Amino acid sequence: MAWDSTRKVPWKRLTKEWFVYLVIILVVFGLFFSDSVNAGTFLGLALSGPLYVGFGAVMAKFGYERQKLIRTPRPSQPTTRSTPQRSRPAPTSRTGARKGNKRR
Repeated sequence: MAWDSTRKVPWKRLTKEWFVYLVIILVVFGLFFSDSVNAGTFLGLALSGPLYVGFGAVMAKFGYERQKLIRTPRPSQPTTRSTPQRSRPAPTSRTGARKGNKRR
């Protein structure tokens, strides 16, 4: 797809995803690497935000949408419709309406 400047960028979703990533990484660093955390760690995490959001914005301008987030329109009426009751057809010789229960 080509670049389209009129495509909208989901800024809120991109920043929310980055904040979730940030929290998860901070918890992992706090639990497993607490002795090696320094200012460079926080600087790297702070720089990852604009990079992630910027890359996501460029991809959105090219038309990328994750398949999981594409919503199909829901029908306005519920899909569970009750089927109308059909009357039974009149018995025929094929459906067992012979005189007696004799087999041929």
